[in-house]
Amino acid sequence: MKTVSLSCLLLAVAATAPLAHAKKELHGAHKEMKVKCKSCHVNGMKKPASMEGCFDCHGSYDDIRALSEEKELEANPHDSHLGDVECSDCHNIHKESAETVCAECHEFDFVTP
Repeated sequence: MKTVSLSCLLLAVAATAPLAHAKKELHGAHKEMKVKCKSCHVNGMKKPASMEGCFDCHGSYDDIRALSEEKELEANPHDSHLGDVECSDCHNIHKESAETVCAECHEFDFVTP
């Protein structure tokens, strides 16, 4: 019977496991505009996208708040009593965005891009 060392076994498992840094598909407008990964992951690819990356393209939180006001929604999700929440709390660039932070307590008809 042939024996396999633990290190060989670990290498075989590691080779077949999905890579943590494997490229993920973009979703929605970010995909359509062919946004580069480093545009959002300004602190490196091993770290999540940061608000700094969002602000580089979308402007400051005040700019985003003003743009949301123009949409005449029933409430401005960027002018919240919760303050300036993380963009990724509501928006997802790798898959369809699900619920907003607002939906934890309120029932608005927001469609989150």
